[in-house]
Parts: sequence; structure tokens; C-alpha cells
Amino acid sequence: MPERKTPDSTGARYHQPRNVEEMTEQNVQTIVQLEETARPTAIRQIRWRMLLLNFAAASRLYGFI
Repeated sequence: MPERKTPDSTGARYHQPRNVEEMTEQNVQTIVQLEETARPTAIRQIRWRMLLLNFAAASRLYGFI
């Protein structure tokens, strides 16, 4: 997991956009990072769900349930 950036002690501007465009760019970058972080987990969950659904469907089809 990527490290979070924290403000340094020099008082430099940290996540303080100067205008709407900078704020929008920061928001878009944050959303992209969140999506990239969540993607592997979401894909893994979808695969497990599909496996379970296929198993249940096959069990019902072949009379196991």
C-alpha cells in the first residue's frame, strides 16, 4: 500500500489548492489512487462470487440441492 504524504514541518502548502482547477485536479488524483488501490480486492471478490454462483447452479442442475 502506498505511503501517505504528510505535511512537513516547514509550513509548506499541503493540499491547499490556489484555485478551483487545482482542487479539481487533486480530487481527481485522489479518486484515481483510491480506485487503483481497491481494484485488486474488487476483482478477487467478483471471482469468488462467480465461483460460488457457478457451483450453486451446477449443484442445482445436477440434483445435489
